[in-house]
Amino acid sequence: MHQLEHAFVNCYLLVEAGEVTIVDAAFPATWALLPAALEAVGRRPEDVRALVLTGHRDGSSQTCRSKLTAARVSLNA
Repeated sequence: MHQLEHAFVNCYLLVEAGEVTIVDAAFPATWALLPAALEAVGRRPEDVRALVLTGHRDGSSQTCRSKLTAARVSLNA
């Protein structure tokens, strides 16, 4: 697990078997940081398989997904 910290939200990259799950990347300020963060762990946007949101329920998650990958999005109930 790799943590990406900045002033808006903590974002986690879970890497397993060459695939990535991103946890909490709903804020637009996070999106610009994700390609470099993925590269730093030896992954690309195409390797992202899932985006998990634990508390953000707006349309930004779908926008993030479309900018990065065709990953599925899971929301906290």
